[in-house]
Amino acid sequence: MYDPPHLLKSVRNNLKNHGIYYEDTSIGNTSRTAFANWKHIEELYEMDSKDVLSHSVAAALNLDGEPPFERDFRVYPLNPEIPQQPFININILSPNLDTMAYPILFPYGETGWQPNWRCESYQGAQGNQSRVNVTMLQYKSALTAVRDDFNPLISAGKLMQQWSIYSYLKVEENNLNFIRTHQQQLQTELYQGLADHFENAAQNAVVKAGIQVILPSSFEGSPRNMRERCADAISIFGKYGAPDLFITVTANSYGQKCVRPSKHTTEHPDLLVRVFNLKFQSLMDDLTVHGVLGKSIAHVYTVEFQKSGLPHAHILIVLRADDKFSTSEHIDQFVRAEIPSSIENPRLYEILTN
Repeated sequence: MYDPPHLLKSVRNNLKNHGIYYEDTSIGNTSRTAFANWKHIEELYEMDSKDVLSHSVAAALNLDGEPPFERDFRVYPLNPEIPQQPFININILSPNLDTMAYPILFPYGETGWQPNWRCESYQGAQGNQSRVNVTMLQYKSALTAVRDDFNPLISAGKLMQQWSIYSYLKVEENNLNFIRTHQQQLQTELYQGLADHFENAAQNAVVKAGIQVILPSSFEGSPRNMRERCADAISIFGKYGAPDLFITVTANSYGQKCVRPSKHTTEHPDLLVRVFNLKFQSLMDDLTVHGVLGKSIAHVYTVEFQKSGLPHAHILIVLRADDKFSTSEHIDQFVRAEIPSSIENPRLYEILTN
């Protein structure tokens, strides 16, 4: 979509009048010179001499393929206090980072989340008065809530999705930082044998061992967490037998009435996922509690995301011996490979065709 130059000038003037960091930033070709030799650039937004916005993207990759131990942002002021050091490193957990990285979404320089931040109306996690601090994840989720007044975040389209990714990185970095600084509380001394093994391996390779941080198994998505979950699933089926049902559930972006008429579900994947989760939990309640397909004695499921960005779930269910599918006639009572009749089953026909 083409934006007229006067619209960009208006945006620039508003940022200049209201943005507290505008005078300290570089809008022009000077940023390209400063970043010329930096290999970890993610995105650059520049305004050329004709006030036309240009966008250049470069990859940010580590040479060893591993995620960085610390994620920082580098700021190049126009007039640095120390000429020999033209940049300033800002930690990814800084409360001013969102305002500096996304001035269009936060034009007034609002301060973001800070550690030990509290809200008077917040009564603690599930009423627990000992946990009254608002977490970063709760704060970020509150910013994306749909309300009656205008919210620039949920009106930003793909920029909102990019902000969501950066917010996820900040939440993950905050969790990793807690683990890194609370190793004693996590009883990592129990893994001293593992630490000695790495130290001996480093000495044999004539290299210096780095800082050893033990990641607990409760950190979701880590290799240790995934291995334990897989072992738990195998143990369940080892006790109760092979699964009888393999059910796949896929989100339907056209059938989800979760956004306003002027919006599209592709602009709000967060709402689409929340609606999918509500319907999925309702389905699991029907399968495991009410037993619509038979009495369930054990079940395992996993939620994945397709390349299109839509979530889908795979469910494995072990049925009670009396409810197992033993004949083809029994299966035909629950499974159909045809579109139902619009006369005999109008409601089911409408659901499938829409």
